[in-house]
Amino acid sequence: MEQRGCFEASLPTNGGIVLSAVPATGEALQVLSLVPGSGVTLRWTLGFANVWDAIGGGPVLVSDGLDVVGTCVGSGCGRNPRTGVGVSADGKLLLVVVDGRQPKWSVGASMHEFAGIFLQLGATGAMNLDGGGSSTMVVNGEVMNRPSDGEERRVSTAVLVLPGPDPGEPA
Repeated sequence: MEQRGCFEASLPTNGGIVLSAVPATGEALQVLSLVPGSGVTLRWTLGFANVWDAIGGGPVLVSDGLDVVGTCVGSGCGRNPRTGVGVSADGKLLLVVVDGRQPKWSVGASMHEFAGIFLQLGATGAMNLDGGGSSTMVVNGEVMNRPSDGEERRVSTAVLVLPGPDPGEPA
């Protein structure tokens, strides 16, 4: 450990790890008690047994095989390009992209329509991810859809499916 405390300036990006904890907790006291040169063993969990990866998004579209979108209001509820992820009863991963905002090609899907697509594919659970111009599916380096921006948009998040488990994960 090189430093501890609160800093106005950014820490250097030298491959180090930043430890943090909620103030005035036991964990915060443990972090503050560290001295430079201390050995630290890091462990973390997503809170569920045997869960190795997680992703965030919303809203949930399908739960227990039912459309659970509910009443949707706002500009994000209308027909738009969509990206989502789901799972079928037999454990198949469902990755779905719907093009939109392209007259004579695709108008997109509402949240309920998107849930319906997942249900048609046999989803027991599904969640909406980022949509709009960032809705792009790439398989083996090839763009499989027509992004509404006319090309891939640079984004900071992606769902990446690799063959096999990560090193150290059970198969």
